[in-house]
Amino acid sequence: MNERASRFAIALAIFALAIAISPQLQTANAAVGDGKQIITLCRTNLTGTLRQITSGTCTALTETTVTLRVGPEAGTEFPFICNNCALYNQSIFQGRDLTGGLLMGAQFTNDPLGDTNFTQAQLAGANFMNTSLAGANFTNADLSAADFTGATGMASSTVTGVTWGSTICPDATNSDDHGGTCVGHF
Repeated sequence: MNERASRFAIALAIFALAIAISPQLQTANAAVGDGKQIITLCRTNLTGTLRQITSGTCTALTETTVTLRVGPEAGTEFPFICNNCALYNQSIFQGRDLTGGLLMGAQFTNDPLGDTNFTQAQLAGANFMNTSLAGANFTNADLSAADFTGATGMASSTVTGVTWGSTICPDATNSDDHGGTCVGHF
């Protein structure tokens, strides 16, 4: 085996070990018995699609474990991180606290997201097409370049301090054409 192949084999072994132990590390970071619920998801590395698991582990080489802790002040202590994830047609996020979540480019298409808390979440480039957002909280969230085409219920959502910029509003117009906001175009 030449030196280059040997280095590649070592790097691959280290990568496989890191993936194998990451679920234990992520779960260990979540406090036990603090009144919070832990949801474990597997993110397919190739497509970003999520699936919820109730037992077992994710497939080591093709999936990454994503842990979501929900409950009182969950987002500030354990933010949900899933950039460019394909989260469409999921109902597991409805009413959840995703405060401070890093969800740039996430695909929420057709999701019921009523009463979900996205306070201070980074949602730049996220796709909310045809989602139900009644009662969602976007206080101080970054919604720049997000797409809300066909989303419903935003009139009852909280949008105080939102960063709009090239955001596609629910009525398919651009926030830049309305003074840098989608308010009034829900």
